[in-house]
Amino acid sequence: MIDNEPDSKQTDKSSIWLTSKEAKKHFGLSGCELMHKRERGELTFKKQGNAYLYLLTPKNK
Repeated sequence: MIDNEPDSKQTDKSSIWLTSKEAKKHFGLSGCELMHKRERGELTFKKQGNAYLYLLTPKNK
């Protein structure tokens, strides 16, 4: 299982996790572009079941 989630100590309670659909809309990316950014490590993500969730941080807002 791939898990690129930061330690819970590093993630504060105000963290905002976006679904793939929300992330595509927010960043203006296609599903393919989102996948490539995830694979290159450009986005912080976690996998929950079959879904990917993307961390919205000040640097990528």
